[in-house]
Amino acid sequence: AEQKDRAAEESRAAARVADETAGKEAAVLTMKAKIDADLEAAEPALQQAAAALDSLNKKELSELRGLGKPPSGVDDVTAAVLLMLGDGTKKNVDTSWKATQALMRDLNTFMADLAAFRARIDEGDVPKSNFCSIRPLLEKEHFNVDAMRLKSVAAAGLCEWVLSIVEYWDINESIEPMRAGARQAEMDLSDAIDAKNGATRSAEMAEAASNETTEAYEAALLDKDAVVAEGELCVRKLALAQRLMASLGSEGDRWRSAIVTLSIDHDRLVGDVLLSAAFLSYAGCFN
Repeated sequence: AEQKDRAAEESRAAARVADETAGKEAAVLTMKAKIDADLEAAEPALQQAAAALDSLNKKELSELRGLGKPPSGVDDVTAAVLLMLGDGTKKNVDTSWKATQALMRDLNTFMADLAAFRARIDEGDVPKSNFCSIRPLLEKEHFNVDAMRLKSVAAAGLCEWVLSIVEYWDINESIEPMRAGARQAEMDLSDAIDAKNGATRSAEMAEAASNETTEAYEAALLDKDAVVAEGELCVRKLALAQRLMASLGSEGDRWRSAIVTLSIDHDRLVGDVLLSAAFLSYAGCFN
């Protein structure tokens, strides 16, 4: 009974842990669905950034780079690009036009850096301070694609890329707490799954022990029944033996009487033989 009670308690505990694990799993799935939905909302911004990169070409960038002094406002766009591409090692980033021209010296490398920037964001390789630094530039009235297009096609493409990446960054940052929560929830879920598996194993072990005890108990009952049956058989045999002994008691008296008679007959045997021989001789055909 104790083993059965323990097995039942272990089963109930395993069921409770399983329910808690299912709840945590549902919460993780909900978080992931929300994150996926928010990332899907960021997809247009990424597509726009990709389109902006596609609109850039080396000829226009080369022309922009070759300007001795850029049109008003264009330097704000290139300054934003310089600030965004920074690795965070410099406290004060040089955003001068000379720094822009140096950045664009190798246009292949420059465009590759722009194309890989989204991956840097996803990998957490872009300091938050980069985007904090460009906020004042974004607030300027001329910091828009239409205004830049009137001054430089390349500057318009860079402006669109900056605005699209900033939009993606903002969405990405808004879901970062959810990502952290999802990561923690996944860790909790992993611990819960381990706990559930442990509880299930304990319940199975308790159930196995209970079954083993039950089997041993049932085997003991069978042994007991066999012993009882054997005892009852012995009692019946004893009763029959007693009845037989009682029945043979009168035979003992008869046998004792027969022994006395046979003893007397044995003592008379010689005389009886002689008498019989004499009778036969007398009654015979010889005289």
